[in-house]
Amino acid sequence: DILGDDILATTPAAAPAKKSAPQDDILGDLGADSAPAPEKKSPPAAPVVTVADAETWVASGGWYRSDDTYTLYYRPGGHADPFIKAWIDAAGSSTGSASAIVFKTIADPKGPGLCAKCHSSDTLPEGRHEMQWHPARFDPHNHEATKFNHSAHFSLLDQRGCQTCHVIAPQADYAASYADGTPAGIYHSNFRALSKDTCAACHQNKIAGDSCQLCHNYHQGVFATDKLPTASTHVEPVAPAKSADSP
Repeated sequence: DILGDDILATTPAAAPAKKSAPQDDILGDLGADSAPAPEKKSPPAAPVVTVADAETWVASGGWYRSDDTYTLYYRPGGHADPFIKAWIDAAGSSTGSASAIVFKTIADPKGPGLCAKCHSSDTLPEGRHEMQWHPARFDPHNHEATKFNHSAHFSLLDQRGCQTCHVIAPQADYAASYADGTPAGIYHSNFRALSKDTCAACHQNKIAGDSCQLCHNYHQGVFATDKLPTASTHVEPVAPAKSADSP
């Protein structure tokens, strides 16, 4: 050091250190005189749903959590909730032990959505489970003695609903149909068989009509309809071969 300790006396006081420019400022110190960047505000915290107001939060269905019990809940959004239905179908379509446990839980009459309170399930031979979402479908070619359409009678219902025409059968073992769990199980209705007098209350000449064919099929038995050939089975006619002297 050729200046020795004298350098401390002759060197002017050090200038205040400049603040380093933000990393995203490509101009560096050139932007020091510009207006400061606006302060970033943190996003508002997500609302926490407690058990007390969970009923209001998911009144129309959806997911919610409880911070008290660390539990995730789901409320179905009404009848035929698509998520619950897909969950049951997915669990029933697998043969694994874990899926069987899930299916048994959610397909219970008191399970989520209460689907199994009305819908029965069948155990298929390969070990899968199938929920019966639709009512029985009858063979359209089978013409039984009586034909009936519920849709034409819905406008006649009063505050009793189905019991406007149907009478409950207290002794019917209708629950056995659900406990059987096999596709070949016998169905037991919890309604008594309708009497002719019940139908005749409306089906009179001057009210709903009393024509025999209004409620009964003229021909009975199985009458399959012949199908017309489709485009894939249609064969175009072949033109006759021309003779040697044809032009």
